[in-house]
Amino acid sequence: MLHMSIHPVPAVPARTELLIVALRSWHDARRLALPVQQHLYRALDPLECGMLAPVFASLMRFLENAIRRPVHIGSSAGLSADEEVLIALMDDDEPPAHSRPAHLPSCPSLKWAVWSTRIMLRKVLTDAVRIHGPHPRAYA
Repeated sequence: MLHMSIHPVPAVPARTELLIVALRSWHDARRLALPVQQHLYRALDPLECGMLAPVFASLMRFLENAIRRPVHIGSSAGLSADEEVLIALMDDDEPPAHSRPAHLPSCPSLKWAVWSTRIMLRKVLTDAVRIHGPHPRAYA
């Protein structure tokens, strides 16, 4: 009888999960003075999204510039207001009124970064579904 080891197929990460992993990894790299893109790549590679490291690094930098302060991250207990803003921006919605900085809508560089990130996210997640098939974690 022939025995073959079957490696588990990684689930396609939920888009929201991917955004939070990227933001928190970016924040950690900046806080610890680590090379940001390498740190992001290591965090995203197990999700088969390592190629998005430069995209997320740029997006997070533009987000921080737009809000004119360092981003605040949440914890396992919940999302921060900045994380909610990022998710809303990526969902093509306005950020929640209680957490939206007044100057955020007039930041064209952030809007371009969001559009570029949406395009790359769609491409990477579509390819992941094509390669691995849909999984329960696909698209939150």
